[in-house]
Amino acid sequence: TYSTLEPAMAFLRGAARFGGVARPGVHLAIQWSSSPHDAPEHARRFRLALYGSYIQGAGEVNTEEGLWHIEEYYSDFNRFSGACRAHLAQQRDFFRYVSSHVRTGTFHTPVALLQDRLDGWHGFGRRAPWGIDSAHETAAGRSWQLLKVFYPGARPGEIVSRHYCPTDHDPGFHSATPLGCVDAIPADSPASLLGGYRALAFMGYACAEAATLDRLLEWVRGGGRLLLTRAHLSDATAFDDVATGRLTQIDHPLAFTDGAPEFRDDAAGGHPVRVCANALAADEVVARTDGGQPLVTRRRVGKGEVTLVEALSYPGDEALQELYAAELRRLAVEETAREPVWAETGEDDVAFAVYRQEDGSAHVYFLAVDWFRDPAALRHAVLRVGGERYDVALPFGVLVRATVRGGVAVWPHAENGGVLALEDGRATVQGAGACAFTCAANGATRIVTVDFSANPIETITF
Repeated sequence: TYSTLEPAMAFLRGAARFGGVARPGVHLAIQWSSSPHDAPEHARRFRLALYGSYIQGAGEVNTEEGLWHIEEYYSDFNRFSGACRAHLAQQRDFFRYVSSHVRTGTFHTPVALLQDRLDGWHGFGRRAPWGIDSAHETAAGRSWQLLKVFYPGARPGEIVSRHYCPTDHDPGFHSATPLGCVDAIPADSPASLLGGYRALAFMGYACAEAATLDRLLEWVRGGGRLLLTRAHLSDATAFDDVATGRLTQIDHPLAFTDGAPEFRDDAAGGHPVRVCANALAADEVVARTDGGQPLVTRRRVGKGEVTLVEALSYPGDEALQELYAAELRRLAVEETAREPVWAETGEDDVAFAVYRQEDGSAHVYFLAVDWFRDPAALRHAVLRVGGERYDVALPFGVLVRATVRGGVAVWPHAENGGVLALEDGRATVQGAGACAFTCAANGATRIVTVDFSANPIETITF
């Protein structure tokens, strides 16, 4: 990938789930990686590319000649050079980790973003939407910039490779996950896939089709929460119509109008916007236009909820960006608060991912992503288990996996240890050499150091 890793993985996971691909692969363009190639920060970024894609769901990793030959500005290193030896060290560490640890379970997030199968936005340079070289980015395409709600360090759609990369900040290679991760799934996903999420939000261009909207409406009635604008109920297919806002809305129950929708000109935050003037009464009006008309509304449908932005505009429109971002954030905060096991991070330091296990336990991976800071300094995240909150400390370069079951959590402090099972007040752990583990239960923690020199598998009793 040439763009921020985490949003790209959101689309990969969604496409893999839609297509039934169990082990999606990633292509890390290391041979075009950012210079200087022999800087320690460069090696740390390579480490993140490997470990980050792993915790985000990659089953196969291709590094494109990333050891011996780096084509960025034709840097031809021999295999004994500092740059290549640093690459090799990261490869070996990663191989050692995946060889001694098994990633099990299913990647989990309660929130997904909907991408229509005709959406012309792509994450490779934000150019040529719909494959039209002369086309410019529209408000529909800009809607995907709201991925930053979930990944604040992201530069969605931009090529972030840099020659003479800065070392005091991240120009967009990786992002922390303060709200957790999000998937991006096809809007026409089957009910079996939709049922894995509790909240869904349309983002960019969508061509409204009755079958897709019917399926989503049924999902809402079963308890789902849907976020969209009236532009997502349009069936316009001409690029010029989408770019200039010449949209018409189809007739569907999700439109919540009595008869054909009628629109009038208004403004939101001083920006022009066309809003529906004959919408059915909502259960709640969240925001109004400058002229006082309902702009963001909520309606209860069956066991679920529809939040509808009553404007014939996409979330990327200047009038709607902040409002839509606030609704995305609200959905994420409310739905993740319901999770029995979750985590919290800062805005720019740690990413995490949750994998649900068949036995009801959860694995939570923590990875420091702030490669531009002192690698030895401890980063901190919060592991939430029920109503309890535990501090997880980790330096850069160490992938920490917490195992949580029945209100108890255990995690190693280094990669030479791991948790095999949690049951009946005991943790079965394995490792090599000595490794410290944090054991957390009932709001308290203690650190236990296990020496594996006599036996590679030991037991910690609570």
